[in-house]
Amino acid sequence: MVSLRWLVPAALVGTGFACQAPTAPVEQASARRYESPVNLCELDDPAVVESSGVAASPTRDGVWYTHNDRGDSARFFRFDEKGHVDAVFRLKGIAALDWEDMAAAVVDGRPYLYFADIGDNFRIRPTIRVVRVEEPEGEGRSLDRVESYDLKYPDGRHDAEAFFVRPDTGEMVVVTKTGNGPAGVYRARTTGTGPTTMEKVGTVTLGGALEPSRLVTGADVTPDGRFVVLRTYLGAYEFAAGVGEAFHAWV
Repeated sequence: MVSLRWLVPAALVGTGFACQAPTAPVEQASARRYESPVNLCELDDPAVVESSGVAASPTRDGVWYTHNDRGDSARFFRFDEKGHVDAVFRLKGIAALDWEDMAAAVVDGRPYLYFADIGDNFRIRPTIRVVRVEEPEGEGRSLDRVESYDLKYPDGRHDAEAFFVRPDTGEMVVVTKTGNGPAGVYRARTTGTGPTTMEKVGTVTLGGALEPSRLVTGADVTPDGRFVVLRTYLGAYEFAAGVGEAFHAWV
């Protein structure tokens, strides 16, 4: 079974990070406090062997989604706060090379789930891919209305495990995973018929002397777009992001 830990409102924010970008946050993230993580649930489906990305439903309280890491097919699981998996959905015509993270967002009035096929341990992929579907209802089934976006870095190939979607614009953001120097923050503004070259909009340095504290392994943004959380192997860091142009206080 997979254990899901959830951070509830106190000291998520650490002092061992630096962000290279203009500073104009609408609220200091350090003012927000969190208690220790609590165990929300354990998933009861043995098919969830390596839960990688997790996202809360953008439309329904108490509904969650997750997917497996590399090695599984293009499918995802819906579960409740007791850990009961009540539906499995498969994406028709999609291959899952290395799904690392997922996101949920309401864009143009429609609720979407995004799956980030962005893992590249050996940095050999010329492009990465994000797929999205409208949030499904009802029983598990095969979904054939799938949108696929091929993305390309502007400065070479990178490994990445962190992804989120800006709720105010629908832009997709990827944060790379590296222990050598700062992690890159990349944004996809538009998506066309061919690969879209992302824009590098900043860098971020987390952690300290230990490499696991610097490797970014997940990301999320609050539904109002005001705060971004990045996770490493050893902790999580929250940034005041703001909305609209103030978002660039972060990236």
